[in-house]
Amino acid sequence: MIADVKSSYILRRIFNALDEKKRMKIINYNKKLQNRINLSFIDYKMYLKIEIELILIDESLRDNDNYFIFKHFENTHLLHIYFNNENIERYRIKVTKTEKISKIKIIIDKHLKSLKYLFLNCSCIKEIKFIRFNRKDITDMCCMFCECNSLKYLDISKINTDNVIDMRYMFSGCSQLETIDISNLKTNNTKLLCNMFWKCSSLVNINISNFKTDNVKNLRMMFAECTSLTKIDLSKLNIDKVKDMSSMFMNCTSLEDINMSNLKADNVTKMNSMLKNCKALKNLDISYFRTNKVKNMSYMFCGCSCLENLDLSNFKTDKYTNMSHMFDGCRSLTNINLSNLMTDKIYDLSSIFNLCSSLSKLNISNFKKNKDNNTYSMFFGCSYEFTNEYKKNFEYDDPNNNF
Repeated sequence: MIADVKSSYILRRIFNALDEKKRMKIINYNKKLQNRINLSFIDYKMYLKIEIELILIDESLRDNDNYFIFKHFENTHLLHIYFNNENIERYRIKVTKTEKISKIKIIIDKHLKSLKYLFLNCSCIKEIKFIRFNRKDITDMCCMFCECNSLKYLDISKINTDNVIDMRYMFSGCSQLETIDISNLKTNNTKLLCNMFWKCSSLVNINISNFKTDNVKNLRMMFAECTSLTKIDLSKLNIDKVKDMSSMFMNCTSLEDINMSNLKADNVTKMNSMLKNCKALKNLDISYFRTNKVKNMSYMFCGCSCLENLDLSNFKTDKYTNMSHMFDGCRSLTNINLSNLMTDKIYDLSSIFNLCSSLSKLNISNFKKNKDNNTYSMFFGCSYEFTNEYKKNFEYDDPNNNF
């Protein structure tokens, strides 16, 4: 599967003129030439079912003319053997797009550290099963199955992720997957989980109770647009090092239950749009959250139209914070306790309670008048009596104030 040989014109002509056997020998023994050969996985887009065996290459195999080593990732090498449906081995450089390949054995060079983009945009694949994965030194699985939007069955129980650092976008866009068994997925050394399940719109339930997140720094958009997800338990996660939780559950419109008990957020700086448009969410316990370092809470609960009660008494603002549209559209919310928030640390309060039409009780006892705050449309859409009661806390001699 030679996509390009980045060498001189003469070298390409000589290389292409060789028969397959001699070509294999050159590739196997000429390291410089290996580094000039690239692989494209574009043909994978036509496969419907794939079984994969990943094993460490045996150095002795380099003497076998039937094996073809080619470059797939920068500074790394892969070795492929293709199988057809009858398990008859086919040693070829190219697999035609019309073939219904069901099994692929991938034997990888010992220097391989990354499986990044391995099946990116393979939109026709319906099943992937790893039957052996004898590697412990893979560190990058970013976008590994990204946009496999026909994938309905995925078996990754054999995958070894002991040393994987990057799992960003790993399953992003797998819109047909209803379940993903990640019970054997180890994240002890993982730092990046952002966008991991983004746009997994058919995912109904997922168990991440075995996830070890002690080293994770980014959870941004991890479950965003998982529109079929109904419940999730995060109570066993350690987010001590996490800095970004923005848009984590954005547009999870079917989400009814999120267990965040025991979750602390000591080092989080971004929570903007964290639960935006979680329209089915009625109750939420985030009493353990510590928000001392958060700089952005804008749109955090925006569109949570079924949310009835919210205790934010532990929320504090030690940093200069944006809280615009924080509760915008929370039409069922009747009570909000913001007693520990101080407005001298909040520079934007615009539309914070916009369209909170059921709001009858609001504890903002520590809010202070501050002419530098943006309070535009702060109580727009709230009841007349409620607005009149609380807007006096923010009235200045400023003709531009508009609640």
